[in-house]
Amino acid sequence: MRKLIFAGCAVALTALSSCHDDAGGSGQPATGVTPQAVVLNQSSAGLVPTTTARGTSVRLDGRFQNAVVARRNADGTLVTECHDDPQAAEAFVQGTGAASQKAETK
Repeated sequence: MRKLIFAGCAVALTALSSCHDDAGGSGQPATGVTPQAVVLNQSSAGLVPTTTARGTSVRLDGRFQNAVVARRNADGTLVTECHDDPQAAEAFVQGTGAASQKAETK
């Protein structure tokens, strides 16, 4: 499952790295684009395991997902990361996360 998640992140990163904004590459968001808060539901409340002869499964109802977030640096480069923690994702987008600051200093 972990390999599948990383593969999904890799595909999303590839797609995002080839994106161009509609503002002519000025580093400004494209017209009509507004940043959205990262919402990731990690709650297990109300999840019910189902046991069958083939094993036990749980319908996750859209929970426990990852988010690929991106931001444009002051030099115009696009940086992306995959997160499963909403606070870490928000910190990256704002440029305040530890991983974000390490990436900028390289």
